[in-house]
Amino acid sequence: MTFKFTFFLLCSCLLLSLFSPRTRSFGDEKPEITRLSPAGAKVGGTVSVTGVGSFKSWPVSIWSSSQETKWKCLAKAGEFEVTVHADAKPAITWVRFYNEDGVTPPKPFLISHKKSIRESEPNDRISQLKESIASDTEVFGLLEKNGDIDHYRLELMRGETIGAVLDASRYLKSPLDAHLQLLDGRGFVLTENLDHYGLDPAIEFKVPKDGSYYLRVFGFPEQPDSTISFRGGAEYAYRLRWNVGPLELDTLPVVGQSWTAPSIPATQATSIAEATVVTTLDPQFGIFLPANLTHFFKLPEAHGKILHLRIFSQSIGSQLDPTLTIMDKDGKQQTFQDDNGTNRDPEIRWLVPKEGEYWASVNDFHKHDNNTSPYCFKVDIIEPSIIPSITNDVLAAKIGKEFDVSIKVERLANWTGELELITSGLPQGSTLKPNKFSITKEAPKSLEVKIIVPTAFDGVLPIEIQPGDREVPVKIAGPSQAGTWLHVSP
Repeated sequence: MTFKFTFFLLCSCLLLSLFSPRTRSFGDEKPEITRLSPAGAKVGGTVSVTGVGSFKSWPVSIWSSSQETKWKCLAKAGEFEVTVHADAKPAITWVRFYNEDGVTPPKPFLISHKKSIRESEPNDRISQLKESIASDTEVFGLLEKNGDIDHYRLELMRGETIGAVLDASRYLKSPLDAHLQLLDGRGFVLTENLDHYGLDPAIEFKVPKDGSYYLRVFGFPEQPDSTISFRGGAEYAYRLRWNVGPLELDTLPVVGQSWTAPSIPATQATSIAEATVVTTLDPQFGIFLPANLTHFFKLPEAHGKILHLRIFSQSIGSQLDPTLTIMDKDGKQQTFQDDNGTNRDPEIRWLVPKEGEYWASVNDFHKHDNNTSPYCFKVDIIEPSIIPSITNDVLAAKIGKEFDVSIKVERLANWTGELELITSGLPQGSTLKPNKFSITKEAPKSLEVKIIVPTAFDGVLPIEIQPGDREVPVKIAGPSQAGTWLHVSP
């Protein structure tokens, strides 16, 4: 009897598990995103965008870092309509998709003056191409599998100079070290490039005769491994663009700056006596026309303060390999830098002595003798302050449950003082403890905070830091320009 009764119970439980309604687990309807296609749109235009990923629950909520782009969910899951305001400027924007179960990582979305189109397959061989791409368009493509190679046809005229750029690592954050080639009508390689803007390639070429030419795209992993082969995958996305004329300087703002590089940089003084006086308001642009020149700049008076000197060259697409030297009135070197790690653009933070006049000189390590080596020289005074940041892309918490937040604090120019954490967007009844800190030279390099949020919430973490000696609060940086997202759920 015992055996039969036990067997009956087991069968009953099995039947109940088969026919009972499934209970949804928290997080199983969270949206997932690998990439956007296309990952950009034209100023003043409207484009249909596919979110390549998983959208089990539809529609979703959308957050964008740009107020000049309007996102709308279409009827089909994963399909969006994006409209860019006519007054928008070329920029890198960020977008997230979220619902009550979670949020996606931020994905870059590029705004430009060119029409955005998707890659058209098949394009593994030049014989497969049916259409040419115009210079007023940019193609968003994907090396979708290992060994993948993409081709694009251009119709060019004799005597034209063209520039072509492939964006992958810099703007789209693809794990791709791309290679770009230009082929003639027979498929022979005319010119090629591997690294121009960091890992992203660009080429400039003067066309020898009228006809069809081809751009070939392939690549390797950003992090090299033991496999020696062309690579691809779901995240190996890129943008290909070209123009008639010399290779253009980067049109997007340099990270952390509000200015863009001019199309025709100015020349600069070549002696201390004629040195250009630098202010902290405007960047100085220069270009080395004859070889073996040195450009001189008179530094602003900042006795006892820290100057932050930077040269932007590689980062804006220049061929220049600049060096940066600081010297006194007698020409005695105070400090010098060539490369900043693996970046050719030098950067110096220098404590100015309490008296004296000082100059900076800019040189080209390779002594270029042409007009393809522009640069931008920027000087800032580092005032005593702090840079707060959080390493988490997403902070996930439960309603009414305490959770920890660690805020890293970098002190600039040995800043010390009192500060307060302030919130302007957390739901009413939220608590944040402690919210006041005293920063000394011996204080920990992070602020440990405990937060309780009483209701559901999704958004960029709405916490800022108010130093006691400043009127304007300091924003807390996240691991990307999209900031840190706070997701509070049941």
